[in-house]
Amino acid sequence: MKARPQFEEKSRCRWVSWYRQFVADYGGKDSKEWEDFSEIEAEWDTLIEVIEWCIAQKRYADVLYFWRQVKSYNYTQGRQSDRLSYWRIPLAWEQWLVQAAQQHQDWSTAVEVMREQGWKLVLKGQKKHLEAADAIFARAWELREYRELSKQLDLAICIAALRVEQQQFDNALHWLERGEKLLDKAKGIPDSTGNLTLTPRDATRFRIRLLYCEGEIYYKIYQYQTAKTTFQTALDLALSLSWQRAEFLIKDWLAHVAIQEKNFDRAESLLLECLAVAREKKDNCRIAFCQRAIAKVESGRGNSFKAENLARKALATFQDLGMITEAKETQELLGGMRQ
Repeated sequence: MKARPQFEEKSRCRWVSWYRQFVADYGGKDSKEWEDFSEIEAEWDTLIEVIEWCIAQKRYADVLYFWRQVKSYNYTQGRQSDRLSYWRIPLAWEQWLVQAAQQHQDWSTAVEVMREQGWKLVLKGQKKHLEAADAIFARAWELREYRELSKQLDLAICIAALRVEQQQFDNALHWLERGEKLLDKAKGIPDSTGNLTLTPRDATRFRIRLLYCEGEIYYKIYQYQTAKTTFQTALDLALSLSWQRAEFLIKDWLAHVAIQEKNFDRAESLLLECLAVAREKKDNCRIAFCQRAIAKVESGRGNSFKAENLARKALATFQDLGMITEAKETQELLGGMRQ
């Protein structure tokens, strides 16, 4: 190819075009639901080469297109394998895209990429990651007016979730209040075609996300009854949409509330249901969370051997996934069981 540059140029163009169509067919799915990415998985190594080549050639439009189509798959990777390793490449792409978007004065895209960049860092969970996410979200919020109201709402929820991870619960509630106002505003504004900015389904999904974050806050400040009521409202809405992953996550929190209420039978029932779904979806991250929660149930029942065995399984998975914060929490749980 180096000896025949014209042939290389034509070949590379066909190569990029073929993979653009490929990701159009098999990518671009819902990052907040379990999706099948087996086709993307099979071609992932080559897709990395394509995107890296486009970056080297400064093909901004192509890199942006590929990134949008594979970003949901990247989250799936983080649920199944070591996110510290797997997300290193997507985070590098996002850093390049933010800089390129700023050079093109494409501020809307810059905010879009910052949102995903920051959220991956939140999910990594260590203090240094949260601090980096904080700086990224702060810059994104400064530029929020370049994005439509629904995207501003999404960013507000992300910042609220970050504050929860930082244990700044009052500030998290403040961001949720901002989110509520943005949701109410976005529901009533038509777009350029005369349709509402948010469909009823999208508005309900945002409502569920707001309630979910609120419920987590109440749980972490020990207001378990309020958390239970909040999560149940969110669950009813998720069931009305058949939003399976949201149902799963909410039931997991309801199980934790049941553990605090020492209603171990209720907690076990919810967690075994969640564990079966997590295994069906091959979501190693959620399998580990379920195992750790069931360990708490068994510990509460006095079944120390079973509890420790489940907690060790969860710990091993968290370590494999690069979930350092969760691994540390599980080690502390094991330490408490042995006392």
